[in-house]
Amino acid sequence: MDKPIFKPRPHSLNLVYGKELGATIQPQYKGATVIDHAAAMYHGKRVRRLHADTLRLAGLAISTAGMSQDAFCDGDNGDGQINIVGLIDMTLKLIDMSVPIVWRFPESGLHPSVQTGLGDVANIINKRIKAKYR
Repeated sequence: MDKPIFKPRPHSLNLVYGKELGATIQPQYKGATVIDHAAAMYHGKRVRRLHADTLRLAGLAISTAGMSQDAFCDGDNGDGQINIVGLIDMTLKLIDMSVPIVWRFPESGLHPSVQTGLGDVANIINKRIKAKYR
């Protein structure tokens, strides 16, 4: 079966969530970088310098009290923290490089309270992307 190809909306954060595609179909996103759970975790575990706004935005979804860039990059963090910080940091860096972004199932593996905060983060990031192209 051929993978469906989707063209992401330009100048917008593109979100893929829910059951409409099913877990077994992984479409291609023409011209965009896809950030899913695995990519966010990979980046979050290896990042050594966070974007200036990463921890501020992450604080909308998870507790970042007392967390500095050095504390995150050198610390022993939980999977939820790694996932959120990796997702947000990678996203902000790609926005700065003007790369189209697709968040694929960004809620995967997160507690419902964190998912709610992530929705707030997505709105702020989407506004940031739109402001960049005004």
